[in-house]
Amino acid sequence: MKINSIHKIFAVVFLCLLTIACESAKKTNQNAKETVSKITMEKTTLGNSSVVKIDKKEISASYKNRNGEDTTGIKTTQAKQWNEINRLVGELDLNEISNWEAPTQARFYDGAKATTITIESGGQVYVSQSFDEGKPPAQLQKLYDYLESLVNQ
Repeated sequence: MKINSIHKIFAVVFLCLLTIACESAKKTNQNAKETVSKITMEKTTLGNSSVVKIDKKEISASYKNRNGEDTTGIKTTQAKQWNEINRLVGELDLNEISNWEAPTQARFYDGAKATTITIESGGQVYVSQSFDEGKPPAQLQKLYDYLESLVNQ
């Protein structure tokens, strides 16, 4: 049986479509891995601490002062806010987050709250080094500022 030119063209088109479909599936899987499931920002100093947890449904903030008194607040995460968090996290190389060094070190003598950001994404947990409150590593500045804006709204 001879292979005519129509069969050759069909085979080439089929291989091209198969290649495109495989590349598209790879990109979809990569994007799925980069979707954030939760972000936690913790701040501690000798006298008090705070924990902010943000997921697709809610933003919860709890504060504990020197006297052991707790304050908690919960509000709904808006779709626009969650999309912005995912966009900002998407700009980061999460595999490097633990290597980014803080620009200042006042937390070592209780001159600032020690802050860490934990990002849960694609089944992995990524934790930043601690940094002084308000002075994150340059790579985290946009995300930190946005998280602060959500808490202070």
